[in-house]
Amino acid sequence: MSHQRISRRKTAILGLLALLVVGAYSMTPAAAQGSISDLMDFSTFLGGTGDEHMDVSYAFGSTVVDSEGNIIVVGRTTSTDFPLKDAYQDTYHGGSDATLSKFSSNGSLIFSTYFGGIGQETPTEVVVDSEDNIIIAGVTGSPDLPLVNAYKSNSTGVTEGAVDTFVSKFSPDGQTLLFSTFFGGSGNDWCYSLSLDADGRIAISGTTDSTDYPLLNAYQTSNSGTLDVFLTLLAADGQSMLFSTYIGTPTIDHGRRLAFDSQGDLLLAGMTGSGALATGGAYQEVYGGGGADAFLAKFSTSGTLSFLTYLGGASNEWGCDLAIDSGDNVVVTGFTSSDDFPTLNAIQDEGVAYPEMFITKFSPDGNTVSFSTFLGGSSPDYGNAIAIDSQDRIAVAGQTRSADFPTTPPYNTTESYFDDASLVVLGPDGSLLLSMVFGGDHNDVGISVAWHSDDSFIVLGYTESDEFPVSEAYQDTYGGNSDMFVTRLDLQGLIDLPPGGLPFGLMEIGIVAGVVAVVVVLVFIRRRAG
Repeated sequence: MSHQRISRRKTAILGLLALLVVGAYSMTPAAAQGSISDLMDFSTFLGGTGDEHMDVSYAFGSTVVDSEGNIIVVGRTTSTDFPLKDAYQDTYHGGSDATLSKFSSNGSLIFSTYFGGIGQETPTEVVVDSEDNIIIAGVTGSPDLPLVNAYKSNSTGVTEGAVDTFVSKFSPDGQTLLFSTFFGGSGNDWCYSLSLDADGRIAISGTTDSTDYPLLNAYQTSNSGTLDVFLTLLAADGQSMLFSTYIGTPTIDHGRRLAFDSQGDLLLAGMTGSGALATGGAYQEVYGGGGADAFLAKFSTSGTLSFLTYLGGASNEWGCDLAIDSGDNVVVTGFTSSDDFPTLNAIQDEGVAYPEMFITKFSPDGNTVSFSTFLGGSSPDYGNAIAIDSQDRIAVAGQTRSADFPTTPPYNTTESYFDDASLVVLGPDGSLLLSMVFGGDHNDVGISVAWHSDDSFIVLGYTESDEFPVSEAYQDTYGGNSDMFVTRLDLQGLIDLPPGGLPFGLMEIGIVAGVVAVVVVLVFIRRRAG
């Protein structure tokens, strides 16, 4: 065989090898370097020329998906030209008004309305009942908030800057207010969370400085400090109270998020100052230190405390949100500034900079955790909201200022000096399936996340970026100051769980294909040489 023929064959073999390796590499996300827009079923601005900023510290803004796949979002606005359609209230009343908007699954607007009075309204959560009626809760400083069939028709907290909780229920089309009520004492009552049980009963929680907050069958019968958590269960029609209690210490305490488990018990996450709230046998019985620890508590619907555990280290923690999986395990997210935050089976077992996002999964009895991890880079990172899908995959939305936030390629647009929205998806065992950031040239924050269907998730937040990525948008231009954004992301192929439960996505497929390519070429060379 001539040297020229051998050279041609070697060249062909090397070309084949290069082709196969390049082909394998092209199957990996790193090579795809796609735009976030490639993942968007739709993404839209939602706002006017005023301010739709939703404060992360006070958990303003929420989204939920109804039984037909429609997407409901609540926020707040100072815009006199907020986008409206078939509005229950078509006029901005002043201060800041709540907004309630409903989109179809493809992003078309079904209705959108103001809701509020002459003061400040800040809705913090929205849920739907079994008939797709829409219930919103939040904070109001308006004595003229629209009321219907009210449990409490006079607000005791709207003078001298004080605020009350409100709870309001709309028909599915947004045209009828079924009931609306004030709730609280003579001080300030901030409602941060709302949840419904299988019978439609309404649980609310937040923070109060009222010494006369309405109580019934209370676990704790008096306000123990400046700010205490409140937890209240109302009948489905909003006309009666089933139980109501304080939970707190002599310092500052916040109830941040509620959910019912499959047994009908109430899980509550938040933050608490130093004290002795934890129950015996809890995962962390001793307060970690610093100004605040996160906490997780479980109550029966009669008001009996099942457990309360701290979660924290020597510095500060906030528990911002929780979600419950099919086995009644509870996943909590928030942020921590502690070097010694408790970790187990962690993606990242040390913080890089503080504050840092954390994600922790508890057993149903609150005695153990299956995993607990930091997640972040060299600048502040926050876990603001959490959702669990039908496969018990865990989606966490938040924000990061870290240019080195740990992401899975190719969707990383983080830039320093401004926040970008973040979305992290974990497997049920805490393995990292996907981590991405997105936004524009200014601040972009993920406030709420909801599972939609299959591999699709809704992220709600606010943006100060006029070039925030939009696609198939109802509103494709930035309104001004800050706008809400509503984004539906289809993560098919990026977060697949194989039968064994371990993540095996495009990256792994590309690596395997590359290895196979090398083996095939080596065998070919060996046979030709033989």
